[in-house]
Amino acid sequence: MDDLFRKIADLGIGAISLSREKVESKIKEWSDSGLLSPSESKKLLSELVERGEQERAELQRMIQEQVQKSLAKVGLLPNEAVETPNVDIQPERPLQEQIERLEKRIEELERKLAEEKSLTE
Repeated sequence: MDDLFRKIADLGIGAISLSREKVESKIKEWSDSGLLSPSESKKLLSELVERGEQERAELQRMIQEQVQKSLAKVGLLPNEAVETPNVDIQPERPLQEQIERLEKRIEELERKLAEEKSLTE
């Protein structure tokens, strides 16, 4: 599941990168045609790249937040982790606890089944 979310994030970041290439191409075109001076084109490109980086960081934050909420919703992450974003999270721990609890329950049911079977024989 983690790999799927990583691929989705990479896709979003890839789209941003593709847009950057288009922006650079358009700015070069404007500069070559004289609509922008070389210094104006550098300044505009710098501003747009900075804004793109900010947008990318915000996109990553939003994706991380949604992943944490989704994991908490299905019980793979404690709710405290969602309430405290940007904390290094180990989702395996709650999952491991659930597995151990289910294993104990299975053992108990198997024991009861074996007792009932021995009573009927």
